[in-house]
Order: sequence, then C-alpha cells, then structure tokens
Amino acid sequence: MRAKRILVSVLSFSLCAGQLTVPAASAAEKNVPAYEMTSDLTEATPLKAAVKDTAAAAAITPTANIQATDINALGDVNNDKFIDANDASLILKTYVRISNNLASGLSFEQANAADVNKDHHIDSIDASCILSYYSYLSTNGTLSLEAYLNADKPLPVTTTASATTKATTTTTTKTTTAAPKTTTTSKITSTSTTKAVTTTSTSSSKTTNAPTTTTTTTTASTTTTTTKATTAATTTTTAATTTSAVQTTTAVTTSYVNPYKVQEIKLSKTEMTLTVGDGGGISYVTMLPQTVTDYRDVWSCSDESVAVVDNEGWIFPLSEGNCIVTVQSLNNPLVKAEIKVTVKDPNRVNSIKLSKYSMSIPIGGGDISYVTMLPANATNKKEIWKSSDESVAKVDASGWVSGISEGTCTVTVSSKSNPDVKASINVTVTDPKQVRELKLSKYEMDLLIGTTDISYVTILPTTALKQDVVWTSSNPAIASVDNWGNVYGVAAGKCVISVISKANPNIKADIAVSVHTRPVIVTSTTTT
Repeated sequence: MRAKRILVSVLSFSLCAGQLTVPAASAAEKNVPAYEMTSDLTEATPLKAAVKDTAAAAAITPTANIQATDINALGDVNNDKFIDANDASLILKTYVRISNNLASGLSFEQANAADVNKDHHIDSIDASCILSYYSYLSTNGTLSLEAYLNADKPLPVTTTASATTKATTTTTTKTTTAAPKTTTTSKITSTSTTKAVTTTSTSSSKTTNAPTTTTTTTTASTTTTTTKATTAATTTTTAATTTSAVQTTTAVTTSYVNPYKVQEIKLSKTEMTLTVGDGGGISYVTMLPQTVTDYRDVWSCSDESVAVVDNEGWIFPLSEGNCIVTVQSLNNPLVKAEIKVTVKDPNRVNSIKLSKYSMSIPIGGGDISYVTMLPANATNKKEIWKSSDESVAKVDASGWVSGISEGTCTVTVSSKSNPDVKASINVTVTDPKQVRELKLSKYEMDLLIGTTDISYVTILPTTALKQDVVWTSSNPAIASVDNWGNVYGVAAGKCVISVISKANPNIKADIAVSVHTRPVIVTSTTTT
C-alpha cells in the first residue's frame, strides 16, 4: 500500500509538471472524451485515441460510482459520476491557474468537490488524495472517498532490514537445551531488536521431551532477547540475554617508498652555542635511508647579522644574539632539519656611564654629556642618540644637545652593538629673554620698631628683557615694604616680605622678617 502511495505521489508530481497524460479509461467507460494536461497550460483537449471497448476499460480502470445528482460529489470535479484521474487532472490544472493569478474556471459546486481535504484550498494535495483513492480502488477497495480519507488505516506488520555499513558481520549462536521428561505447555513471546532490523512475532509452542534449538542472528549490532515462560506448575521464569557483536576493520595501506629519495635528515647536534671571535662550529648531517645516493643539501640562516653558514654547514658567529640555521635536502626539499644557534660576545657593551645626567640649556644654546662604554675592551662602542621631543631639544650623532624651544625632554644614548644597554639625560630648555629666577642678598631680617633694612635682588637670566618686580608684605601692620625693597619695622611680630617677577608671577623670593621692641642682644662665648 505504501509503495502505491509513493507511486501516486510521483504521478501527482508528474501531472503538476505537465509531463504525463491523464488516464482515460474511466472516461471511455462513459463515452466522455478524456482530458490531458499540456505543458503550455491551455484548455484540456480530447485524447486522439479513446478506449473502444467500454467493458474492457471498466474492467481495467477502477472507479467509484456515484449516484446521479446535479450536485458534484466530493472528488467528482467533472461530475461524470466517477472519481478518477480525470478529476485529479482537472484539480491540478485549476491549481496551476490559481498559482498564476488566473481564474480557477470552476463553478461553486466544482470548487467544493475539488477541495477534497477541506482545507479551503485547491492544490496538488487534493489531487494527490484523489490519486491515492484511485489507487485504493485498484486494489478492490470498497470505501467511499470520505470514509477512505477519515479511516484510521492500520499498517500491516512488516520486517525491514537496512544495512548501514558496507561490511556486514553475521554471528550465529546455536543453543541446545534438553527439556525435562514432563510435558510442559507454555506461551512464549519474543521480541528481537537490532539496529535497522525489527522483527515482531507472537507464537505458542508445546515441548515434550525434545531438545530445543534457538538461533540468534545479528548484523553488526546489539540484539536483546527477553523470554517469559509460564509452566503448568505456575512457575514463572524470566530470562534476559544480551549479545553484542563488535566488528573491527583494520585497513592496511601499502605504498611504494623510493629507496633513493631522502626521507629524513638527522643532525649530530640540534643546538649550538658559539662565541664571537672563535672559529665557529658545525653539526654533521646524516641523510636517511642509507640507500640514498644524492646527499646534496642547502644551508640557510634566519639572521645573518648574528651568524652565517657556508655551503658545507660551517656556522660562523658574528654578533651576540639568537638565530636558526636550516639544512634542506636538495633531493627532497620537503625534508629539512634545524639548529638553534646562540651567539655570545664577551666583548659586547654591557653598561654606559655619563658625565652628567641632567642639563639646563637656553634656547639656541647647547651642552654635552660624555659617554663611557663598558667593558673597556668592548669591540663595538658605537653610540645611538635620540631625543624624546625634538621640538624642545635635538641631539646629534656625537651627543651634542641643542635647545630649540622652552620645555623639557629626555635624551637617550644606547649601544649599537647591544641596544638593550642605554642611559638617559633630563634636558631643560629655557628662554633667555624670560625671568627664570630671583636671588636675594639676604633671606632673613631682624628689625627694631621704627628701623629699616633692605635685601638686594638679582634677576636671572641677566638677559631677561622684563626685569620689573613687585614687593609685598604678608602683614603690613608688623613690617611694610616700598617699591624699592626697603623694609620698615612697624610693630613687634613676624611676617614675610615677598618679591615677585612682574613678567612671570610664578617666579618669586621670600624674606622672613622679625620686628622687636628693643635691641636684640647677641651673646658670644670665646674659648682660649
């Protein structure tokens, strides 16, 4: 039945594609012109050949007879009182029209008859239902279309075997058991389940003094057999047997190996430490297999500033560092081996000392800090100079620092042979036209009430263009100061007299002032 339904589905698809001609048997039975679907979706045309023998056509083509009525019965779209392929063809033709946004061409009664599954749509599913029912009638079915569609049709018990692997392993186990002398009647229900293999059976057996043979067959899977036996003496025994069959496949591939082609390179050493100034070193090469006749090789180095290697594999150290030397077979370039090389230089610079680590220079001026590289016997004492901000100060290859603009930066010197070794200078660049500092002739004063004193001011740099200053007192009631820096004692107490650059208020100097009501007596002791 399933196979027929599959056939019906294929037929339905073919009819949709316009590739098959609708069977005309049932139409011939009623002397009605049969119809066929055409690929250009034109109106149905009569078949060129009709079935002449109506009785023979009726015997060949099963149909469902419908009592005469003016209303189309369900499935009988053309109202010829038969449900057959012609109705399915008409439904498919209507479905194509609807799919192309055309009028269905069916009357209200025909539309109701065409909606077989009652989903309010006329489509290929309705045609498939009719074709399925049409196939059912060919097996001498007696149900009506409605009953056929609504019936809960049980499927027959079948046994399906499916192989999921190319290799199949079959294990047969035979067990012979001698039955007791008494006669036992039992009902045995057995269920065996394997992967992709299902068999269900129910049987009754009677055993009398006879050996019993059980055969179990498994196909690359696991079989579980459960047997429940009930004897006449009301004794119940439950036995469970599990059999597992495991298939192991070992694939052995044999390929030809050219005995004259290099397959592997072995080295006498894969790591090497060399010292600058010595003769270098070598790692001896062995090419395998031993039947190889072409021993040619190619040598290369990942960093030739550290070491170089010649055509014979001899490695010469140049400077301290690390690199990898590779040897490759010319006979088989895919085969290679590597040597990790470490080069040490005992005479390499390991520290730098400077004559000064900070400097202050004016714009347009310059300065230098002398360098000493250690150890003294270092073979490469070349220097690399760099400024962190060349808009403030620049440095040349000899270490001369030139002031460019007001600000601060860092000038760094490093060893060319060992860039990790370096030293730094903090550089301050000043503007010679701007006041940078105020110096005083005295920073403390002791006054009597009514007396005066003065501290002379020096403005630095002397090249500053604006040298005007402002004098202030933290407490004029104790001591006051005039525009020239003369300090007057007013009352007993302490205060601070400040002098500030008028051009740069951030630059100032302070004088600590103490005012007394009577002279301060200073006692001194002389020891002889």
